[in-house]
Order: sequence, then structure tokens, then C-alpha cells
Amino acid sequence: MKEMLPDLKNVIFNVFQDMLFVFPDEYDDVVEFPDNWIKCRIKLYKAETIYFSLYFTPSQARVIAGNYLGQSEDLPDEIIYETIKETANVVGGNFLNSFKKDYSLGIPELLDAEDKDIIEEKYKEGNGILLEIEDEPFLILVS
Repeated sequence: MKEMLPDLKNVIFNVFQDMLFVFPDEYDDVVEFPDNWIKCRIKLYKAETIYFSLYFTPSQARVIAGNYLGQSEDLPDEIIYETIKETANVVGGNFLNSFKKDYSLGIPELLDAEDKDIIEEKYKEGNGILLEIEDEPFLILVS
């Protein structure tokens, strides 16, 4: 799965910049993982199943939803969550289309995020991408 991380990273940068008007950056500093991640997961499947789990902070989710919908006022949580699921869908779809991967795309789902120590441990296993968005960590894990 590590071999797909560079392609996935390119997709993240393109989708987030072109569609969501947020600008990811490489993370240079030591990262303190937040306690309150919003986790959205999408499945890519054929003979094997691959999951992309996207972890947003609540403030990132609000900014992304506002940009995506062209609204600056407070949005209800339900709208924010649906926008985050659509973001995962677009990332998965763009990954498959851009790199001619012969997989099918599942339906994105919002899940309770694991404890931050478990998330950090999974990231340290090397199957993830850590970026900075809106001065906060954004993480995508591949499993």
C-alpha cells in the first residue's frame, strides 16, 4: 500500500486546491494529534479491499464544507458531515480515474475516530500521509 501514497498525495493536493480551495502543505514540525478527529472512510475493492481513511479536524471540515458549498455562514453539522463524505468520494474517484486503477469505489462512511494514540501509531507504520491544512494536521491512512 505504501507504493500508492505518492499518487494519492497528488490527488489530495489537486482535489483540495482545485475543488475545495484549501491548500495542503507538508508538515515540518512535530505534530500533536488532536483528540477530536472527524473520520471518513471510503473503500476501493476488487479481489482485495483497500480503505482510505481521511481524518479532519472540526475546523477543517467547516472550512471545506463552506468552500465547497460557497457559503460562509455557519453550516449545520449534518451538512458538514455530508460534505466530508463527498470529499472522500471525490478523492477515491479521482485516485481511481487518474491512475487507471481497476477497482470499484464504495460508499463513503463517517466513523468514530479511534483514540489519537492509536491513530498516531497507525501513521507511524508508514501507510499514511500527514499534511497541514488551515494550520492543523490532516491525515489520510491507507489500510
